[in-house]
Order: sequence, then structure tokens, then C-alpha cells
Amino acid sequence: MSPHAFFHLHPGWFFMAGCLLVQQLTELPVFAEYLALAGLCFVAWLITLALLPSSASALLAMLVSLLAGVFWAGFQAQSALEQRLPHGLEAERLVVEGFIDGLVRRNDDGRSASFPFRVTACERAASWCPVGSQVLVRIRTDKSDGGTRLRAG
Repeated sequence: MSPHAFFHLHPGWFFMAGCLLVQQLTELPVFAEYLALAGLCFVAWLITLALLPSSASALLAMLVSLLAGVFWAGFQAQSALEQRLPHGLEAERLVVEGFIDGLVRRNDDGRSASFPFRVTACERAASWCPVGSQVLVRIRTDKSDGGTRLRAG
């Protein structure tokens, strides 16, 4: 394989590599880490421009694709994390209005079920209310202690 064969790969492979790179991280990068990665890519491009000028434009396309994949996957992951229930509200009783937005699924053990629920309004919403988003509701069906109440309205 020629050393220049690397420069003939489609940039889409590097976009996917950037997405996979973000998925392998234990936590999402902060803005400074994104800038550091962009700086490293720029330095790699400058070195290639000096050593292999004929391959510099191909490398630039690959690096831009890699950065685009990293930024896109990071943005998607951050957006998903912002939709999660804050830790301080996990033990609180929340009253929301909405509708079941899919099929109810019973789990294999038969003791619980889940369904997608589209939130349309929140009662006493303080700082977090996912109006318009879909949440997965899990309920236990083996207990009849009255703890789980679902009302149509």
C-alpha cells in the first residue's frame, strides 16, 4: 500500500471516525478541548503542507470531516443530556400532562411496563419541564400499593 493511499480515502470515513471518537469518551469534551483538537488538526495540516504539498488539500478535507463528526456527535450528545431529568428532581413527584405516544410494552418478567409519553404541560414547573419532548415512562405492574396512578384527562 502506497503511503499516499491514505489521502485517497473518502472524507465521509473521517466524519464517522469523529462520531465514533466522541462515543468512546467517558465524558463530553468542553469547549477548550474542541479548540485544542482543531488546533492539532491545523498543525497536522501545516506539517503536511510543508512536507507533501500535493496531499495537503486532501488532508484538509479529511481533517475538516473529522472535526465536523466530532462537533456533530458532541452537539447531539449534549442535546440529549439536556433533556434528562436533573438529579435533584429524581425523587420528587412530578405532575405532567400529555398523551401516550406509542405502544405500551410489557417487560419480559411481566412485572413492569413502559410506554413513550409526549409531555404537553407541567404543573408547578420550576426550572425543568420537557414540554414537547417524549419521555419513556416505566411503571411496575406487580404492586398494588396505589403508588402509581395514571389518570386520563
